[in-house]
Amino acid sequence: MTTANGHDNRLHMLFSAKGQHLRVEAAGQSSYVLIDGHAKRMNIVMDRQRSVMAMPFDPDHLTGFLLSESAHYTRGATATVAGLTCTTWTVDTQQGKGTACVTDDGVILRARAAGQSPTGESGTGVMEATAVHYGPQPESVFALPAGYKVMGLTDLPHRAP
Repeated sequence: MTTANGHDNRLHMLFSAKGQHLRVEAAGQSSYVLIDGHAKRMNIVMDRQRSVMAMPFDPDHLTGFLLSESAHYTRGATATVAGLTCTTWTVDTQQGKGTACVTDDGVILRARAAGQSPTGESGTGVMEATAVHYGPQPESVFALPAGYKVMGLTDLPHRAP
């Protein structure tokens, strides 16, 4: 379950074993997000339009929601979330501050963040796992669908100021 700026969402999140790939699906939506942390790319897959919006991705813009190499972490207390033990960390980046409760194997079970989004908007968000299932993920879960048109930010129509 996530809450961003007062709006609740139920999300289904899939992580690759090494945590470099993330797939986020929002309940009731026909689109989903694929993040490649290693390549620093984010793709919004829009099934109805059979298209993909490709854009750069900076993990520091999701303080507390994804681990970042450039963030500063301060260890806190342990907690239990969704039946799993995690360590609470304070996360500090140039874009904002947050907390993340992370299992020893790197699964983020709870996160709270305040800062600036990739679009430049300020906001706050909370995420908490309600269930965690371990198992292999097929690579296809993190791949772009075949035959979809890939667009970049420069392909968006520009509006007059």
